Amino acid sequence: MKHLFVLIIWSVSIHFSAYSQQDVSELAKPVFDDEINLPSLPAYQNNLLLKTDALKGSRNILIEKKTKNTGIYWGLTKENDTLFTVGYKRKTLYGNWQSWNNSGQIIDSGRMDNNVPDGEWKSWFANGQLRTIRTYSAHKLMMTQNEVKHHNHKTSLNTLAIKEKMHPGTFKHYTNPGYSFNGYLPASLLHNLANTSLTDRSLQNRKTEKNYVPPFNQCYHEGLYMNYYSNGAIKDSGFYHNGLRNGMWIESLEDGNTVSKGAYNNGKKIHSWSIYNKNGKLMALKFYNNQGQEINSKKYLH
Repeated sequence: MKHLFVLIIWSVSIHFSAYSQQDVSELAKPVFDDEINLPSLPAYQNNLLLKTDALKGSRNILIEKKTKNTGIYWGLTKENDTLFTVGYKRKTLYGNWQSWNNSGQIIDSGRMDNNVPDGEWKSWFANGQLRTIRTYSAHKLMMTQNEVKHHNHKTSLNTLAIKEKMHPGTFKHYTNPGYSFNGYLPASLLHNLANTSLTDRSLQNRKTEKNYVPPFNQCYHEGLYMNYYSNGAIKDSGFYHNGLRNGMWIESLEDGNTVSKGAYNNGKKIHSWSIYNKNGKLMALKFYNNQGQEINSKKYLH
């Protein structure tokens, strides 16, 4: 019986080891059956429609109250077209967030916890293809904030808190939406996001697919991270742990050919990284030490 128990434990460990090494592109192939349809607007006579400032400058907010302290905010255009819906709890954003373009196609969807995202967060192109996947942890954000505020190098366990002590500003950088959506956030809002209302963010997302403005001012990565091209091909993919990149990371072209592939540890490149040309042929290998410093390289001629 003892030998049988050991065999079972060994088999389980082998299974999880193989899973951890699996290509991230295989772990998260696009799934398009989770589209969220535009909900029906509640009747005005049973709710309160705010025509002036609400939610830090947002306009036309319809409040659908479920209980005294919880309910749903509906963001509307001047024509009473639904921009977004989000749950609230004691005046903070709490629960499901969803927003739509003027054709009724979902733009983004996720869950909020005390004004920050928690769990899987997705955004879509206008053609219905996934654009981005992010995974966040509201709990770890709070725990890391406490560690940063009351830092003790002898008891601190979080890598991001330790990095903040060594390099002040690190925590703010890695938890900023501008980092999470690098290349998507418009330059005009990059340093002024906190002063931009939910209404204006949603309207901005309707203008162009090139940009994406999330409805939060702070976030903490924990889990799968992916970007897609509008044709459904994976642009880049990897994982985060404790707010930093960890494990295999792959970047690809729109035709599916790999551009680069390698591993991260606590946000730093480690070991060997493979670099490919646009035809998918290996062009170079770069080698990094555990501190993320490039120590060697090798080029290939074709």
